[in-house]
Amino acid sequence: MENRLRELRKGMNLKQTDLAEMLHIASSTYSYWESGTVDVDLKCLVILANFFGVSVDYILKRNGEHDESDRNFRHFIISLKQNGISSSDLAGLSSAQSKLFADLLKNLKK
Repeated sequence: MENRLRELRKGMNLKQTDLAEMLHIASSTYSYWESGTVDVDLKCLVILANFFGVSVDYILKRNGEHDESDRNFRHFIISLKQNGISSSDLAGLSSAQSKLFADLLKNLKK
């Protein structure tokens, strides 16, 4: 599982500290999970799976499948945050801009 967490994090070009901040946990906690020093509890495992857009089974290496569209979508949302675009910025969009943005997000989910 530890290698899978590292692979998913690096696949999104994130540092452990950045990911921990996004998950609202201590960076040492995530570091312990990724190194295998501490086991991830079930609740946090579900949160990680949702965050990365994969199944819990995928993180646990019970199968090799994951939904690439969810992963791409999550990567896009993280990119927005990393570039300083917040939900309040998106709230100021015109209706035409909102529709274009919504269409873009729908296409990313396909």
